[in-house]
Amino acid sequence: MSNAIAEKGAILSPQEGERLATAINKLEEWLSVRDMYEPTVEALQSAIGLERVDVVVLYGDSVLAGVDSFVSAIREGIGKVSMVAGGRGYATDGLIAAIDAEHPGLVPADATAADAICAYMDHQNDPMPTTVERESSNIGALVRNTIKTLKSVDVDPDTLVVIADPLFMRRIEATFAVVDETLSVTSLPAYDMRVNFVEGLGLVFEQPTPHGMWPMETYLDLMSGEVPRLRDDENGYGPNGKGFIDHVRIPPEISEAAEVLEEFLGGHREADPIYA
Repeated sequence: MSNAIAEKGAILSPQEGERLATAINKLEEWLSVRDMYEPTVEALQSAIGLERVDVVVLYGDSVLAGVDSFVSAIREGIGKVSMVAGGRGYATDGLIAAIDAEHPGLVPADATAADAICAYMDHQNDPMPTTVERESSNIGALVRNTIKTLKSVDVDPDTLVVIADPLFMRRIEATFAVVDETLSVTSLPAYDMRVNFVEGLGLVFEQPTPHGMWPMETYLDLMSGEVPRLRDDENGYGPNGKGFIDHVRIPPEISEAAEVLEEFLGGHREADPIYA
């Protein structure tokens, strides 16, 4: 966590800190859209009544726990085809930093998320994905290029399991609803995270943390950008705004939680034109 965020959290009163931690956890739970909790045949059967889907895809700007889950999904055989997708996005540098912490110099600093993940998997002697997409720099591109890339290798899926950062799951689901409303998409978030407030310290992750977990600052920054994008108004991504996603109903308690986080951070993550 940056010194500024850490110091800001450390001076919160217990009441303020608990309110903030509750808001953050409420947002994570709502954003994550958990259809499956683990990459197993049993979990897939429980979620959608199938032992296998057409494709299991990992979206690249996630923590290494997502790669672990993807590898397990391949080994379990829950997808006929496996795919890694991701170019250079907002969180790619964080992913590469996590890999570099374990295997210094393995991945070039300017690598795409997909190439970084594939290099990591190859180094671990993991089973490799069937196909790779390296151009997408945002959620909308990831979803659209998933379909485009699969069709380029003669795969026209009816069922798909998506492994991604839980903070992006609701937006991924809403984007698929616009891109291909006939496709059955099952969400498998890369991790399940809760934060606590400790007086004098501020916000801390519950232990143990997921493999390669973001720093707290990155986690909160990523989270802060989601509700504003999911809004169906002139500033959001819904049909009444940019039209990138399907209409998403945001419960009042989620809007309130987003306001609590935004108040603490002093704003939310704005879209970066570099990744548009």
